[in-house]
Amino acid sequence: PCKGCGRPMVWAELFDDGLIDIMALCGPSYVSVGIQTTNPRALRNMARPFNAGRSAGNIEKLTNRTAMDIRTDIILGLPGDDFAGFTRTLNWALSLKPAPKLMLFDLVLLKNSFLWGEISHFGVKTNERRIVTSNYTFSEIELLRASRLALAYNWMLADGSLSLFHSVLEDRDVHPARLLEYVGEEMRHAGLIGDSRVWLDTAPPARSKDFFAGTLSRFPRRNLSRKSRGSAGAGDTVR
Repeated sequence: PCKGCGRPMVWAELFDDGLIDIMALCGPSYVSVGIQTTNPRALRNMARPFNAGRSAGNIEKLTNRTAMDIRTDIILGLPGDDFAGFTRTLNWALSLKPAPKLMLFDLVLLKNSFLWGEISHFGVKTNERRIVTSNYTFSEIELLRASRLALAYNWMLADGSLSLFHSVLEDRDVHPARLLEYVGEEMRHAGLIGDSRVWLDTAPPARSKDFFAGTLSRFPRRNLSRKSRGSAGAGDTVR
C-alpha cells in the first residue's frame, strides 16, 4: 500500500471502478466526497456538474469495497438552495446503502472565492464570521429551520448516536429529513438550543447521548412514514 495518502477529497461523479480499486489499495483512512448539494438551481449557480445516479453508485462502491471512512460533505446556505432542496439532499445522501457519514457545514463566504464576487447578485447576507445568514432563495427563517436538522445530525454523529438513528429510520420507514426535523424540534423543546440559529460547528452539550436515545425511541410511528405527507421537502428524494 502507498503511504502518505492523506485525506483526499473527491467528486463522486468523476471517478470510476479503476480509481476505486486504487483507493482501496492505497488505504487512506478517510475520504471526503464533495457533494455539497443536489439542488439543480444551486448547482447551476456554482457551474458544478452532478449526476445523482452515478454519484450514488460510486459512493456505495467506495463504502462497500474499501475500508475507508467515507464522509459526504453537504453545505447549508448555498445560493439557489432552499429548505425543500436541502432536505432532498439529506434524504438522498442518507438513503444510500450503506449511508455514508455526512459532514454538514454552514456556508462561509471566503474572500476571493467565486461567491465573494457575486454577493449582490445572489442577495447574500452574512454575520461577523462571514457565515451566510440568507440569500435570494434561502430566507433567514428557512435557514434557521434547516440548521436544526443539520445540527441534530452533527450532534448525533459527534456523540455516537447515528447507529440508533439509522435503526429508527429502518424501523419506522421514515425519510431521514423528517426524523431529523423531529429531533431538532425536541432539542429546542428540551432547551438544548434556543429560538435563534446555532452554528453547525457548535459542540453538543454534555450527556446529549442520553437525550438522543430517549428522543429517538419516542419517535411516533403514526402518520410519519414515507407514504405520508409532511412539511415541504422533508419527504422528498432526488430522482
